[in-house]
Amino acid sequence: METIETTLVSLVSFPVKGEKMIKKPEPGPKVHDETRKRIISKAEELFLKYSFSRVTVDEIVRNLGMSKKTLYRYFPNKKAVIQAVIQMNQAELINNIDNLVQNKDIDYMERLKQIFKVLSYFFSKIPGFVIEDLKNHLPDIWKSIREIKRTVSRNWIRKIIIEGSEKGFFRKDIDPGLIISIYFFFIEEYFLQKSTLEDSFSIKDKLEAIFKIFYSGILTGPARKSFFQGEYNDKDL
Repeated sequence: METIETTLVSLVSFPVKGEKMIKKPEPGPKVHDETRKRIISKAEELFLKYSFSRVTVDEIVRNLGMSKKTLYRYFPNKKAVIQAVIQMNQAELINNIDNLVQNKDIDYMERLKQIFKVLSYFFSKIPGFVIEDLKNHLPDIWKSIREIKRTVSRNWIRKIIIEGSEKGFFRKDIDPGLIISIYFFFIEEYFLQKSTLEDSFSIKDKLEAIFKIFYSGILTGPARKSFFQGEYNDKDL
């Protein structure tokens, strides 16, 4: 049975055309995993700072203080490193949202707030020029990201919106299916058009405004009061 995790792996871990694949080493001791994590972490830092296409393998290993031979033991090429960085972020996002959606021990309105914070954090951490770089230079990876976001976003949104509708938190004159479609549209369109939204407002401020307007319109009076009570603390994002 297909799960969010299997969808993630199947969409991101596609073959790299025209590049010779080097056989990865078999899983070994703990140092193997730690080295792989170090490579992914440093590569992510450089990619978000300079963009995916501008960072070379030479720059990654120089910042890590390791040889290219060592990096190639874990990744056959730079594209595989990029895929690993994206997969790590997608998996973390999926895990955080899934935990909030499934955790019935937390009050529904609090879970809704936390989901907003998680989405705001992950969407705001990627600069617009990095997204534009993916679109222009790595269209296959960009396509896989869009497909993953469509699949997992619909799963999260559908579950949390339906639960809220059943509990009476959302206005009865708005169809839950329409709420789901609009919610997804906000997230998808913002993320896809992010590189063109350059102005004096921070990404976090824009996201906060988008979600506050959205929730103000769909929540019932009491639910709206509960949701906006004790506004978000910037330190939480």
